[in-house]
Amino acid sequence: TTISGQILMPTICCLPLPEEEESMSKDNGCNETEFWAEVPNARVELKSAEKCKNVLDETFADGSGYYEFEDVKPGLYIITAYCTEDEGFVVKDVALKVEGKALDAGIPDCTSTGIALVMEEINDCYNDFYQCFGKYSSIYKKVGSIAEAIGEVNIQGILNQYQTIESIDTLAEAAGITDVQPILDDFGDVCDPDLYGLVDMICEWNCCLAPGATGGGGGGNGDEDVTYELIMQVSPEGGGTTTPSVGGSPHTYDEGTVVNISATAAEGYDFVNWTGDVADSNLSSTTVTMDADKTVTANFVDPCADNSAPYVIELNNKSAVVGQLYTGTVIADDNDDDTLTFAFADEYTPPGDMAIDSETGVITWTPTEEDICFCEQIASSTVRQKSELIEVRICDLIQVTVSDPCESVDAEFCVSVQPAPNPDLEVVKTATESSFSEVDNIIHYTITVENTGNVTISNLNVTDPQATTGPTYDSGDASNDGILGVGETWTYLATHSITQADLDASSFTNTATATGKDPQNQDVTDSDDETVDAAISYTLILNVNPSGGGTVSGDGTFVAGTVAPISTTANDGYQFTGWSVDLGNSSNVGNTGLSSTNVTMNEDMTLTANFVTDIYQGGTLSVAFEDLEIALDSDYDYNDWVVDLEMDTVYDGDTPNLSSITFDITPKARGAGNDHRFHILIPADTFSENGNFVLDISGAGGDDTNTFDASANMDFVVIPDTRDSLGNESGNTTNTVESSSVSPTVIATLTITFDTPFYYDFSQYDPYSASNMHGEGLFFDPYIEVDEAESDREFDIPNYEIEKRKKIQESQKFNVRTNIFLKITLNTAIVVA
Repeated sequence: TTISGQILMPTICCLPLPEEEESMSKDNGCNETEFWAEVPNARVELKSAEKCKNVLDETFADGSGYYEFEDVKPGLYIITAYCTEDEGFVVKDVALKVEGKALDAGIPDCTSTGIALVMEEINDCYNDFYQCFGKYSSIYKKVGSIAEAIGEVNIQGILNQYQTIESIDTLAEAAGITDVQPILDDFGDVCDPDLYGLVDMICEWNCCLAPGATGGGGGGNGDEDVTYELIMQVSPEGGGTTTPSVGGSPHTYDEGTVVNISATAAEGYDFVNWTGDVADSNLSSTTVTMDADKTVTANFVDPCADNSAPYVIELNNKSAVVGQLYTGTVIADDNDDDTLTFAFADEYTPPGDMAIDSETGVITWTPTEEDICFCEQIASSTVRQKSELIEVRICDLIQVTVSDPCESVDAEFCVSVQPAPNPDLEVVKTATESSFSEVDNIIHYTITVENTGNVTISNLNVTDPQATTGPTYDSGDASNDGILGVGETWTYLATHSITQADLDASSFTNTATATGKDPQNQDVTDSDDETVDAAISYTLILNVNPSGGGTVSGDGTFVAGTVAPISTTANDGYQFTGWSVDLGNSSNVGNTGLSSTNVTMNEDMTLTANFVTDIYQGGTLSVAFEDLEIALDSDYDYNDWVVDLEMDTVYDGDTPNLSSITFDITPKARGAGNDHRFHILIPADTFSENGNFVLDISGAGGDDTNTFDASANMDFVVIPDTRDSLGNESGNTTNTVESSSVSPTVIATLTITFDTPFYYDFSQYDPYSASNMHGEGLFFDPYIEVDEAESDREFDIPNYEIEKRKKIQESQKFNVRTNIFLKITLNTAIVVA
């Protein structure tokens, strides 16, 4: 807010005058402000009364001497105006600025200048520039003595009595000085008589007016014109300002002067009227005729002083539906019958297209699916919208502000947003019986009808045209009101008696239909059918090969689609090798390699559980050596050799202690006549007992009898020459175990007898596992010792470097019957086929 005023100065000091006026000005111009002239463009400074060394702001008066300082904080200020012709001449004023109110400081004069000088002296902020350029030092000493006598400026005391201070006497009295006249008597004209300035203004304190005076009076000699005082007041204090100002009162005017007065309300106030002798008391701008001393008061009122704020704010509609226009009105009471306005709260962002009418308080909005919410937590965490489950959330509050001309009140409302109406039913029909087999079989049905929408369904009717009985209501109407509530499920029962037509068709299908009405009386319907097949049986036959190899379980007659478990157990001395499918589709069998598996009965099925003799209990092991030299293709051809190994174990009486092992070695087939040696190697520490062995080779030399050390390798050459072992086979023919009719010319028997029978667990060596196809499952190593240079071959094949490699051929080359069939490449690899 502002501090404003007008600068007047004696014409003899600041303005050049015609010669004939100069003497009159000298006589009257220095003492009485009514003879002072307006000073255009005077420089005006604003300083704090307490920190008056620093200039806070500076401005220049306009052509009529008026000035104004803007944005002035509350406080006590000193205003100094400099003569435009000679800045050595100054006048000062003291201005009190109050919070929130503009101040008209009036016209600075002698007394206000003197008070300001004393304040500056006491607060030690004199500027020597004021001291008439050294000529007025005695005057400033007098000012100093006043300050010393006062001791300090009691600013609060001055402020408290500001309206009653009329002269330096009352100022001194407020400061505690009982007799200031002796001090004042010492003032005199000590400056150059040709300089009419500051000294002449402050030398006669008793004839000057109070701070802010606009007229002069008193103190001069001779006849004086009749003047009257005008005192301006406002009520309440701070309610507004007047022109002429309150701060400059009393204002002095010649008798008969018509003074223009005006009142301006402060922010938050309204002008009411004038009290006093004015032309029109109801106009803010009017006149006063000065025919006597007068006091006029501008009366203001705070229109909001007794205001009643809006209250009992409500929203008349707190439920909305997705896709439908919502309309709700904000309603509020106001005891003053003020016109209310409505708006959303400043920090609130309304959703979507929500709007509020500022005059009526009507809120409009078309919610979307994203706006679905509830004003409090409901039992379910989801709701249905178009048959889809949507997560439930708590609504954001709608925030509005209701205002009357004086006050604003905030309010919050919760408006729940329901999903769009979505009537929906779900019918599920199930049969208790899974099949039927003859006429008059009864099929029992359960029919459930669930309200999967979000509105209630009434007048529910369930039909099943092919039902023999029913459908009849069974349960589900929790409220017993005949209305299918949201999420509620009703159960109905029905039966059907099988007819010959149903049996001939091998199945029976019928449909149940439920129909009801939604709240808009529209039909809501759904249906479901159920098919029951006639019972079809299939036979499962399980065989064993060989017949004494083991036992089977799980065969029988089964309804179509039945998953039948089957299993087999090997007898002593046999090993299970897998199921073979003799009738039906092998895809119906879970896993043919497992002794226990399942068969899905979609047709008649015949399976055989296959077993082989345990090679450690008299079984025969066939070993094949493939491509002993150069492989021309992957056949059992001229570079192959096949041998059978039959093993027999002898135990000590009825104990599990092993006494001896006998190998019968019988060559079976060969291709080329290659001279190689067939070995049986028993690695060191295979057995824990020492003993002796007997090797008997029939048809060739190499018999041997000796003892053995179980801690060392036992390596026996059991067939000294693979060509001679099948000497009668000739020609470029392909021989297999199944087709070969050539009798061996060399056979061998190797018997190992232990000095002390001992327990030996053959189960640790499992040649039947698919992972042991290279002979890892044997406790011994059958291998071929290949000649590196061979000249007497049956066919003319170039010499080559022997490549000792493992090469496994397709297992289907061996059609297993009752023997375990192994294939070995070179001297290491054994394959179970």
